[in-house]
Amino acid sequence: MSPTTWLIAGSVTSWLVATAAIGPGMGWEMLAGMLGPLVVAVVSWETAYRTFRRNPERLMPLMVKAFAGKMVFFGRMSR
Repeated sequence: MSPTTWLIAGSVTSWLVATAAIGPGMGWEMLAGMLGPLVVAVVSWETAYRTFRRNPERLMPLMVKAFAGKMVFFGRMSR
């Protein structure tokens, strides 16, 4: 299994465990709160993997741009 598959499986498992522990009333809210970071992580990993396969020299500039984008994205969400 790829790292992104493990990441998604772990996220779904932790969501199910948390929903079972807290109760179904907050399940969908927890899922919504987990989806943003999960999507960002999956897109980052897949983009980094593809970039490294094609041209390893472009990986560091890509990661710097991705970090800046994440700072803006998560900074806007925390307001």
